[in-house]
Amino acid sequence: MIEDVLQQQPPRYRVRWEDGHESIVAPAAGAALIEPKKQTKH
Repeated sequence: MIEDVLQQQPPRYRVRWEDGHESIVAPAAGAALIEPKKQTKH
């Protein structure tokens, strides 16, 4: 979910992920592949 628009030009977004952590995303030309974090065995 986009939590906040930090800047319009160039765009910067604060994103809250399903697991609760947050990232700052600054889209640029090209493509992005978002993959889930790999599970570790304890």
